[in-house]
Amino acid sequence: MSDQRSPLKPLPLHLVMLLGTISAVVIVIGFWADRSARAEGPESPLNTYATALGRGDLAGAIDQLAPDVRSQSLPFVQMQLGNRYTILESAVRGPSLLDRWWGRSTDDISVAATIEVQEAQTGNPPWRITDEFPVEQIAGRWYLLKPPLEP
Repeated sequence: MSDQRSPLKPLPLHLVMLLGTISAVVIVIGFWADRSARAEGPESPLNTYATALGRGDLAGAIDQLAPDVRSQSLPFVQMQLGNRYTILESAVRGPSLLDRWWGRSTDDISVAATIEVQEAQTGNPPWRITDEFPVEQIAGRWYLLKPPLEP
């Protein structure tokens, strides 16, 4: 009769509990970091712009645009006031970590988003669009380089 023991020993319970706790802490920290990055990161001007339009806040919407495009975009933004833009999903698109590490260009950052639009002036049903919206960081703050949906 041979002794056929498994070469793998089960982990002690305290080690399993420690690994579970570490995993939970990593998940919570990741969630918190992602949430705070969205509040101040490249997605923030799109979210704030959408909220301002729905409230009819022209100054708030214009403030999310890069300073050099505000005056030329004013008529379009005024026309959009009252429309509800609901951002269904969004993601930041930019250079890879390796590109940044090697010092390659960090320009061309955009926010890809799917937006549901409910027009205030029409009785039309809501419609959706998925597009990329270029953003730029100026003096530590993110701005949209043009109003979403502007032709």
